[in-house]
Amino acid sequence: FKMLRDLLIFSMKGDIKALETLTESTPEYKSGADVHEFTFASKGKAAKGYNKVVLKYNRKNNALIYMELHQPNGNYTTYTLKNLKFSGPIPNGVF
Repeated sequence: FKMLRDLLIFSMKGDIKALETLTESTPEYKSGADVHEFTFASKGKAAKGYNKVVLKYNRKNNALIYMELHQPNGNYTTYTLKNLKFSGPIPNGVF
């Protein structure tokens, strides 16, 4: 679960260098009209964890909006983030 945790944290932060180290791969970058897309694919076959990770970030606010995690056995999981709300002001009465 440590790899999944780290993938989620680094992806949300947009820490591409940390993701390179974690996945032991160099990302392929594609630029679209609305997204930045990074694909991290292991050179060899990973024994455990994930052998391919696809991330898409919104070009306007650089927020992670899509994550696809591929396992060596061929299974994959897709996360789509939408209706994002960022931290707003905190009312004075809260503290």
